[in-house]
Parts: sequence; structure tokens; C-alpha cells
Amino acid sequence: MRIIIYVLIFSCFFSCKKKQVIIDTDDIDKLSKAKYEMPSVYGQTNLFILIKNEEIIKTNADFLNYLYELKFKKSFGTFRDFLDAVLNHKIEITKKDFKNIYYEIFMPSNNIKKEYEQGFDHFYLKYTKDFNQKKVLNITKLSKDDFFTIQYYFYLNGYQIQEDNYNGYYYLISRDILLK
Repeated sequence: MRIIIYVLIFSCFFSCKKKQVIIDTDDIDKLSKAKYEMPSVYGQTNLFILIKNEEIIKTNADFLNYLYELKFKKSFGTFRDFLDAVLNHKIEITKKDFKNIYYEIFMPSNNIKKEYEQGFDHFYLKYTKDFNQKKVLNITKLSKDDFFTIQYYFYLNGYQIQEDNYNGYYYLISRDILLK
């Protein structure tokens, strides 16, 4: 009987899934310095938020600060706590919450998801190439949902995409480097 109890406890302990941390505490601290009144250095850093119906919103820290001040200040003690909850997918918010706030919304592409599920290494090799000793996205003629889904999966793995309007490339940058 004792053995059965130990086996049950042991299996329960190892079967519990730990929530994935997408944005670590150091980066949350940096992003929490954003203020909507004055554009911050993080205003160009794409952030992705899960909303109801499996859709995803692409926004930035400045707009999230505005959303926090407008609708979530009473629910969360600090902007930092709000960012941690929303960026690490601990809460879902609605499209209505973003009324009068700039954002882009998309439905994750099933085709891109299938490629991602083959492993991040495969995904990384397929969607990046070298350009001037840097990594850029290797993409051509994609739908908005496909393009944003690719960005989202890189985001989940600690990368940010920076657009270069001059060369027309999308640079892949480690979030650790970008948010130094």
C-alpha cells in the first residue's frame, strides 16, 4: 500500500506542468519603465498577448502602459505586475480592452504551427538566413497571419524582430541583447 502511495505522489509531482516563462523578471522590470505619455525605448519592441478565442494581439510596452492606466490599475498593484501577468499568458484579456488603443490582431496560422511543432531548431533554420553577419527572417509572400505567427514563435523562444525599412529586412535579435 505504501508503495502505491509513493508511486502516486511521485507521478503526480512529475506530471505537473510548470507554466512557461516567456518574458523573465529582468526583462519585465525593464519593460515596466515604459510610459504612454512619452514614447519609451521599448515602444518599438513587439510584445504578444493572448486574448479570448485563441487570437493574439501584437502591441508594445507603451500601449500596454496606457491599457494598464486605463483599465487594469485597480486590479494590479503595479504596471510591472500587470506586464508579468499579461506577457507570460497568466491572464487573457479581450479585444474590447484595447478599444481606442493601437494594436494588431491575428489568428495563429495552423501551417506555421505545424512547422514549429517539428522543433524550434528546424523552425529557426527554415525561417532565418545570414545577411551582413546578422540573422534576418527568410520569408517571401506570406499572409499577415503567417508573418505574425512566425514572429510570435520567435518571441516565445526569446527573440525579437526588428524591421529595417532601409534594407527591407527583418532582423532577428535575442531579447537579452535587445533589452540590455
